Amino acid sequence: MVSLLFGLTSCETTIPQNQADQQDSLSLQAEPLQEESLLSHKRKVGVLLPLSGSHAALGHFLRQATELSFFEHPTEEIELVYKDTEGAPQGALKAAQECMNENIEAIIGPVFSAEVKAIKPFLKAHQLPLLSFSNDIKMAEQGIFMFGFSPQAQVREILEYASHQNLNRIAALVPKTAYGDSLSHELKKETATRHLTLVGLIPYEGQGENLKTELDHLKHISYDALFIPVGGKELKNLFQNLDYYAFDYSHHQLLGTTLWESKEAPSQLLGSWYAAPTPETYQAFESRFEKIYGAAPQRMASLGYDAIVALSHAIKEAPTKRLSFRDFIKTDGFYGANGFFRLKEDGSVERTFFIFKWTEQGPQPVTSVL
Repeated sequence: MVSLLFGLTSCETTIPQNQADQQDSLSLQAEPLQEESLLSHKRKVGVLLPLSGSHAALGHFLRQATELSFFEHPTEEIELVYKDTEGAPQGALKAAQECMNENIEAIIGPVFSAEVKAIKPFLKAHQLPLLSFSNDIKMAEQGIFMFGFSPQAQVREILEYASHQNLNRIAALVPKTAYGDSLSHELKKETATRHLTLVGLIPYEGQGENLKTELDHLKHISYDALFIPVGGKELKNLFQNLDYYAFDYSHHQLLGTTLWESKEAPSQLLGSWYAAPTPETYQAFESRFEKIYGAAPQRMASLGYDAIVALSHAIKEAPTKRLSFRDFIKTDGFYGANGFFRLKEDGSVERTFFIFKWTEQGPQPVTSVL
């Protein structure tokens, strides 16, 4: 019998879960659970999310996705203890400190890189494994897993596919942000590795509203493909600029990332390619989610589902010992809302990416690579 027990405040909620069948014990080199936990048979895991503030909608989608996965992957008795970070570093640190007062064994979340940075010293001091939803690979290290869709991995995959299609001269429009800087570094490295030519790496300010100088530069270079690693409103802004300056879509292949996923894509994306996880498992997750909660989730919510898949395995690996980051390492990996993924000892998360082509019927997978 599984039940939800909701707390009295919006910043903390506890979900206990029970399963009658007992798992065989595995001997692991880890600290014994505290006596209180052993007596109650409750294993507590903190979930740090922005449940208030400007990112509250995302936080609630992630919470619902973890709940859904929690019920679909029953373990022995555990509790998910939800903490509100308000989407800020200081909120994340406060939430992490509260977790220690409740005998938490591991933490899922937070969402943002700055939050992870704020709590890393605390986590390392208390040897708490972390499954963050950030995609900032610089934050990853032993015991600190980055579950977000790696933009670096997507750059590698889309450039590999482009090279196989004999598109050798690459240009890119990238935002002047930490995200854009990271992608620029990866573009330089991967084009050199694959013997491609990065003929134009063009950074821009803001949300891509006015790119006269940048697009004038683009007009004067010869290239086969244009890489645009942003989505949503920013992508629409870029297309408005490209249209205004008479960009020739018929002579330049557009390349993108998972951020291009959308139920209603701009018409300019027809014929373009982008890298993203497998569609079948995500669509099945999305359908179940919408049936239960009455609304389609944000794409990032699927990471919450995947985190619980890994947690379920880890709990079964350490039935009588406190969780260690090694309990999350599974050689043959996992299958979650985004298909195959594997947690690695350096904190990175390996995923299978497909290459999609936008057609009039929507995105269609054309190949898959690992």
